[in-house]
Amino acid sequence: MFDHFLSIKSICTLDGSFPLQLVVEVLNDIERRPEWEKQFLEAEVLRRHSEAFFTYRILFLTPWIENRDFVEKVVIFQVDDAYYMYSSSIPDSYCPARPKCTRGYNVFSVTRIQRVGNKIVVANANQRDIRAGFTGFVTLGMIGGKTADSITDHRNGLIKRIRFLMDAKK
Repeated sequence: MFDHFLSIKSICTLDGSFPLQLVVEVLNDIERRPEWEKQFLEAEVLRRHSEAFFTYRILFLTPWIENRDFVEKVVIFQVDDAYYMYSSSIPDSYCPARPKCTRGYNVFSVTRIQRVGNKIVVANANQRDIRAGFTGFVTLGMIGGKTADSITDHRNGLIKRIRFLMDAKK
């Protein structure tokens, strides 16, 4: 059944003076994401390949719904002047669910990072099975549906991390 699926689209604009490659690096530094994206409780890279990596992460949804963990493959590629990040769930055998977590499944997530005029645009669309069931969706609906990580919700943390890295390189 499809009662567990949540679809989100978000668009975030950033200052065009940021190096595009640095924005891509920050978004893909999964192990640092909990430092600037408050919904990430834990994140680690399980395995790296040349243009892909397997990740494990635990996300906080609400105090009333158990945390969700995800095991995903992330592929990064560039087409012309845009970078793309595509991710989807991989088999649970790569990393079993941890205690006090419910395994969620990322049906797909695609993010485009591109310079448009004097801005950098980060656009994301994803669909997840957060395994909340009817009661969970009622609860989420009552609190405004803040569930999956929308890059728009974490824009300030992303900017702060990019500026920190730019200052460190000076």
